[in-house]
Amino acid sequence: MRLFKSVDFRHEYRVSASSAGLAKACVDFSVSGTLLVWIATVNRSEQVFELKGATHRADDESDREAVIRAVSMAIDAAIAAA
Repeated sequence: MRLFKSVDFRHEYRVSASSAGLAKACVDFSVSGTLLVWIATVNRSEQVFELKGATHRADDESDREAVIRAVSMAIDAAIAAA
């Protein structure tokens, strides 16, 4: 049985060169060695969407830092693709 951890954070993203927005992310993740598998629910203005992914934790990162880094990059990519 895997134990899940949670982290909630706010992410500032760029809409354009002069405009930014704020997204709230609620993330559940599990840890297996240095691999972190995560599922994030992201609330951006009136939109809510889900992202899934995995990342490896660097030697000098905590699990929480690694997940926030990975989810922040995924949010930026999802917004850019929209």
